[in-house]
Order: sequence, then structure tokens, then C-alpha cells
Amino acid sequence: MVLSTRSSTADAFIVSLDVTSAGVHALLFDAGARPVEGYSAQLVCRGPATPRGVPEPNPQEWTDLAMDCLDELQRQVHASSLHVTAVVFSVHEGFAPTSEPRSPAQEPAGGGPRVSFSGLLFGKLFGRERRGSPEETDRPERELVPEFGGMWPAYQGAAWFPPLDGGACEAIGAGSIALGRFSLSVDPVAALRTVLEARHLAAPAGIVTRPFDQRRTVVSVDLDTLEAVPAWTRRVLAMPKDTEARLEASLPGGHGLTLVPRFGEGRGTIRGLDFSTDPFDVFHAALESVALGFREAYSSLCRAVVAPVDVVASGAPLLRSPSWIQMMADALGRPVTASTEPYPAARGAALWALERVGAIEHLSALPASTGATFAPRADREADYDRLLGEQRALYARLFG
Repeated sequence: MVLSTRSSTADAFIVSLDVTSAGVHALLFDAGARPVEGYSAQLVCRGPATPRGVPEPNPQEWTDLAMDCLDELQRQVHASSLHVTAVVFSVHEGFAPTSEPRSPAQEPAGGGPRVSFSGLLFGKLFGRERRGSPEETDRPERELVPEFGGMWPAYQGAAWFPPLDGGACEAIGAGSIALGRFSLSVDPVAALRTVLEARHLAAPAGIVTRPFDQRRTVVSVDLDTLEAVPAWTRRVLAMPKDTEARLEASLPGGHGLTLVPRFGEGRGTIRGLDFSTDPFDVFHAALESVALGFREAYSSLCRAVVAPVDVVASGAPLLRSPSWIQMMADALGRPVTASTEPYPAARGAALWALERVGAIEHLSALPASTGATFAPRADREADYDRLLGEQRALYARLFG
């Protein structure tokens, strides 16, 4: 179903909000799914942090941040006499459209029902909740309540779509929208994904399948908290300035350590420490442990869908380190291409909205921008086999 709008699709402008554990980022995209320079608003959460070092999900706070970002972006757009065609949201794990995890202090008084980010936001803007289920994606809201309709003229008549799965949006925005390419991300969460043109898909254990919209399914292996392990090493250790150069020159396992990255479960373990171990060794082992996690995720995902031609990598921590991308390619045994899209999740949501309003025929009509492709080095395969075996053996010995 393609929705008609009063604006020409040739000059369509999409407001896309990306909601993550860090906060809310609102951007304006043009009909080519390109971010329009000079139009953005970003706010971070100031709430208490979880043990992972990220803010604890708080639907009310994130709703307030989204409202403030929408207000600021509307001011910018209206000042330039532009008109918004659609507004769309990519909402990441921990802020899923249907529910958000809460601490006991955040539970409603009297044990009442939980309120989601999307429920709060759409209730405030339109006077009724929207849960963001795939069945609702073709039913946007258009009439803001009078309070905001008068305040936000640039949004008048725009199609407001219910929140979308942020992980799927990130995969789409980075270029993984069909068989033949997986999306590898370490920011905001570690996951290996692909988005398929299928409404229902059976998958083996360990594979998560979620309907994305009325015609697509996101298939993923979620590597819970794995993305936080390298950041932890940087936070607690004094890292050398030449880290990237040393990574490029290092051999797999050259640090002599075995690191089990189950920090989120209280099972994080490092074996092999001695007086010669330095901060770089621990950091190197942490990066390798993440690569090994993705190696297992890749094997699992290939049992659910056809093995890809290549993998596209996104997320600032990866893009800042070509050596880590090369490590991923070596561990997976598949080429890994760096996505150069600066805001993949927001772009993916904007692409989807452009498809819904008829500005493009299909998500694949506007290919993602990519950079270098890192080919796997055949001489490293045996090293990663050995490292994975050592990691599994250590985990089994300690935790059964």
C-alpha cells in the first residue's frame, strides 16, 4: 500500500528520529534519503546509568527528549519554508514499540499497566496511543491535537508513522535489504541482521525473527552487551596512542589471553594475565572476543537464511578502526564492507517512509553509501578456529 500526500514526492522531506540508549537524534532527509545539512536536533539522556554504563530506559524522559527535538527541527524547517511529508521513528532495543524494561522505581503506582515510549508520544501528539506493531505501519496519523497543530505548521498534513524496529532500520539504512548481504553492527547494540521480503519465516533456535512491516521480516542474532566490552577496556585502562597501528601489526591471539565477553551476565573472564600483559593486550583480546561472537552469530544466521555474498559493517566504533573491520572479515571468512552512512538507522527509517509515500518504488532504489571492502585473509582462518575453541573450552570449564 502506497499512501498519497499533498506534497510532491520529488521534493519530499522526511523527519526521522533515532531513539537509542544515548538519547534522541532528529534529522531531516530529502527525497534521495540524504541528510539535509543544517537541519538536526539531538539531546542525550541524563538519567541513572545501568551497569553497562548506558542510561536506564525511561519512556517518559525519552518522550520529552523526542518532543523537544521535534520542536527544534520544526523551527528550523519552518524558517526555511520547507514542508515535511512524513515523520518516522527508529526505536532500538530497550525502547521497543510495545514495551520498555523498567526498574522497580519506574513501575506505575498501584501496579498499573506499563506505558511505552510510543504510547506516551502518540498519546501526547494525537490523543491516542499507537503501539507500533507491524499491522499498524500502513495507518499513519495526520491530525495533531490542536495544541501542537498550531505550534508546528511545518508538520501540518504530514504522515506520522508508528515507531519502527531500530535494528531493522539500521540494517536497511546500511544496505542490507535482501538476500546476499548481512548487516553487522556494534552500535548501539551488537547484532548481525538481514531484512527479508517475507512476512513469516521459521528460524532455528538462537535466531530472532520479527515482523518489520506488512511484507518484511528482520532476521537477527543479537549479541547482548557484547558491544560494551571494548568500551569497558578503554574506560578502565590507559590505552596507548598508537592503538590502531599496533592492531594492524598484531597477529590473532598474539596477546596470549583468552577473554570470555559475558560481562553482562557477571561471567566476564580473562585468562592468561601475567606481568608482561599491558592495556593494549587486553584491548586486543576484547576486540577479538567480539569478532569471535560474530563468527558464531554468522554461522547461526547462515543456517536460517542463504549465506551472504558479503557483510556490511556500521557503527562508529567499527568505522573508526579499519583493523577491527579486518578482524571481523578474518573471523567470519567473508568480505566485510564499511558503510559510510553516518546515520544508518535514521536513514533506514527515512527510506521506508519514502517508500510508503510513493517517492521510491522500493527500499533498494537508493543504495547505501559504502567505503572499503575488507577481504578475509585465508592464513588467519586456523587462528580464529583455535581462539574460538579456547574460548568455548574456558567457558565450559568455568560455567558448565
